Amino acid sequence: CSFISLYSIPPTAEDLIAAAHQSLSQNDTDAAFAQLAEAHATNANAPGLLVAFEDVFRTRINLYNDPIDRLGLGSLLLEREKYSDASVEFQAVLDDATLTDGTSRERAASSLFRCRANVCDWSGYDENCAALVAAVRSSLDANQLPTVHPY
Repeated sequence: CSFISLYSIPPTAEDLIAAAHQSLSQNDTDAAFAQLAEAHATNANAPGLLVAFEDVFRTRINLYNDPIDRLGLGSLLLEREKYSDASVEFQAVLDDATLTDGTSRERAASSLFRCRANVCDWSGYDENCAALVAAVRSSLDANQLPTVHPY
């Protein structure tokens, strides 16, 4: 008598990361992102997971050039302590005239300031400080919590 399982074995984080790479090879960034999100839920510390997320963001930027993807990539690079690379992405977000979302701009400005401080890059310091002060004032004037916070 053989036992037939009614339950399939759930995929491992490594399986999901491999599937995401396959999806990326076909430029299916939505599927890749969903697979990586599931991998993260399975094992947030899976080897190669953050690099795979970085690949998704870079592919999306190449395909769509969306500033929100740049903000996501910058945030991921910041998390990985790649401050110089993150600074490039946050600056690109701020330079993108198509981005009208004030919250995303505030987040990019504060993250850029944080990245540059971590690598002792004080270029644009006065402009960055002015942008941070303006962001806080704008949020407070709108009776909202600022996106800028101590770090």
